[in-house]
Formats: sequence, C-alpha cells, structure tokens
Amino acid sequence: MRLRLNVVLTSAVVTAIGLLTLLGLLVGDNLEPLTTLVTAGPLPIRLIAELLLRLTVVTVSLAVVLGVLNLMTVHVSRLVRGPGRMTRLGSLVLLLAFLGTVLLYLIDAQGQASRLLLDRVQVTLESGLAALLCFALIYGACLVLLRRPTVYGALFVATVLIVLVSALPISGVPILEDASRWLMNVPVNAGARGILIGIALATIVAGVRVLIGQDRSYGA
Repeated sequence: MRLRLNVVLTSAVVTAIGLLTLLGLLVGDNLEPLTTLVTAGPLPIRLIAELLLRLTVVTVSLAVVLGVLNLMTVHVSRLVRGPGRMTRLGSLVLLLAFLGTVLLYLIDAQGQASRLLLDRVQVTLESGLAALLCFALIYGACLVLLRRPTVYGALFVATVLIVLVSALPISGVPILEDASRWLMNVPVNAGARGILIGIALATIVAGVRVLIGQDRSYGA
C-alpha cells in the first residue's frame, strides 16, 4: 500500500502536537524528573501546551465569527433573491434581530438592555421549548400506554413521571417535597452525569483516533 507524503506528515504533526499537549496537561507538580522537564526544562512542555490551547480557543472563536458572517450572508442573499415572501420575511426578521442585538450590546455600557433581552426573549423562548418538550413527552407516554405493555414502555412512562414530578414546585407537603428533592438529587443527577460521562468517553475515543492517525479529517 502506497503512503502519500502529505498524509504521513500531517499525521505525524497532529500526533506530536496532541501528545505534547496531553503530556503538558497531565504531568503534575510532584512527578520528578518529568516535572522539571515540563515546567523548567530545556523544552517547557507545559508552556507549549498552554500556548496550543490558547491558539485553539482563538481558532474556535474565529470559526464562530466566520460562521455567523456566513449565516448573515446567506440570509442577505435570500432577502435579495428569495424564492418567496415568507422566506424573505424570515430572513429580514433574523437580520434585524441580529443587528439590533449587536447595536444594543455596543451602545448599552451597563448591560441593562442585554439583561432585558435575556430575561424577556431568551428565557421566554427556552420556556416555550421546554413546554413543547413536556407536551411531547406526555404525548409519547400516552401512546405507549395505548399499545401493548412492554418493559421498555413502562420504563419510559416511569421516567417521564419522575422527570415531571421532580420539576413541580411542590411546597407545604413534606412527603412530596422530600420525594421531589430525592428525584432531583438521585435519578436526574445520575442521568445527567451519565450523559457527561458518555460525552467524555466519545471525546477520548475521537482524540485517540486522531492521535494514532486513524481519523485524518485534517488532511487528504
């Protein structure tokens, strides 16, 4: 199997930078002689790792800015050459909202307008989406109850009930308050931590694939 030089070089560079950053972040302050090499040796690996992380943050920030500019460009083109009135109207609303938000953020030095937009717009939209999610869960639970009962269906209905009961603002009933507090502290936190563990494992697997050259999305 023939190996192209650019593939070998990009894989070697990415693997070296990844291992260098990983070593600089993992080595602690009490691991002589590695600590001397990482902190004050001829090659300060920890400083290089911090510099690489800062460059990564700057690159991601520029990517976000470019993504926003690309979104605005697409909607400007739709506003000029849109296929229909509703498409043009939606693009116009999005552009006006974006420009208005940016102008308010630049003009308002104390941040009162930004907090007002957050409280009146962002929180309202999130509440509406949460209400739709609650309705979808209840509708799904009703459909499960109408079908033939199964173990997974019963588990889904029980999970929906646990989530809804734990979200209720219960006051004045000690038993219900204790039950709601236990639901939030045990099952809900366990599910959230399980999701975070899954994300961490997926990130580790993706990083290992890049380090060993299995995933070469950075080159041809």
